[in-house]
Amino acid sequence: MYWDNYSDVNFLVGVNGSGKSRLLNTIGQNHLKRNDHVIAISNTVFDKFSTRGYEKLSARDGKVFLKNIIIDSFLNENDSIYNILEYLKYERFVAVLISFYADFDGDFLSYFIRKIDKYNKFDIPIDKDFIDYELIELKKFCNQLEKLLRPYSNYEYIFDFGYWMGKENTVNLSIFKKFYELFSNKRIFKIDFLLSKDGKRFKLDGASSGESHFLAQMLFLSEKILKNKKNIILIDEPEISLHPKWQREYVLKLYDYFYMYDLNFFIATHSPLMISKLQVNRKDFYSDYIGNINYKIFKVIDGDFERIQEDDDYSIESLYWEIFGLLTPDNSFLSRYCVALLDNYDLKKISFYEIKEEFKKLKEACDLDLQKQVLMDIENRFINNNEH
Repeated sequence: MYWDNYSDVNFLVGVNGSGKSRLLNTIGQNHLKRNDHVIAISNTVFDKFSTRGYEKLSARDGKVFLKNIIIDSFLNENDSIYNILEYLKYERFVAVLISFYADFDGDFLSYFIRKIDKYNKFDIPIDKDFIDYELIELKKFCNQLEKLLRPYSNYEYIFDFGYWMGKENTVNLSIFKKFYELFSNKRIFKIDFLLSKDGKRFKLDGASSGESHFLAQMLFLSEKILKNKKNIILIDEPEISLHPKWQREYVLKLYDYFYMYDLNFFIATHSPLMISKLQVNRKDFYSDYIGNINYKIFKVIDGDFERIQEDDDYSIESLYWEIFGLLTPDNSFLSRYCVALLDNYDLKKISFYEIKEEFKKLKEACDLDLQKQVLMDIENRFINNNEH
């Protein structure tokens, strides 16, 4: 099933097993048939996206993918990584951290010769070539590395080449490219990155999983979104690993950074926090684009869907009830909602049967006996007295 009446940002909500991920995949397949560019991001290891036709990022790739996409940025001299880091409140700084193995004795030449010989004799995969080198050229290259690399610890060195501006950084970058192409994936070194935030430098491996996932997604989209084509962005469960603050900011930041492109977001989520900030922005009177993001919410049941018509109560409690049929403890929304129901009944906007059914659903959703008792009292005092 598919529909054309979608918005800039579209949320697919529902309980586990309702078919949200399958519906995302169906949307993607239909847009592929229209020759649109489809990008899929799965934040769960249970990746249900098709392997054909999509540009895809999966949680299965973990931080390995983030490292690879940063390396690709360097190799392709793509400076968008600095813009994204700055946008996410990092400093415009990233340095490569090279880690050699424990048998490194400080002599680059002897270390590389040992490792190359071992690789060529014992470690080379069947489908790969030997590492071929000339001793004179390798000596020259090691001399360049000695001048460029700065010690970080016993086996770690910093490869810092700035923002590829200026002759020196261009030379340094070319040395890194040669180093990576010659020795990567050959058990000669390991790679990490140094980032900086709030004046503190730290390894990428030390960043929170939520921040690293978001950074990876931003970099992935910046690489894959096309300028002259409609882009369909499918995102499954983005709230996984994200702090509540990042959940609230997630859609706004994606839309804010990429709004100049022709794109539509389809987001399957369990988190009302993903939606709440957009609702608040709509309620406030913003004049810029970010305050007026067009969005729709669709509830998915057994692979089918219906649009949720929102009320004017933009609290998290309201979202939990509207979208998931859940009432939270100490829920002030419940009081407001009951008053609104009674008012609508008095104004004959809803029938006796409809208000009875709504109170039945509310009682079934309650976890607290106090909430159930309050609802029963309201029924007895205001509803059952009007039964006729």
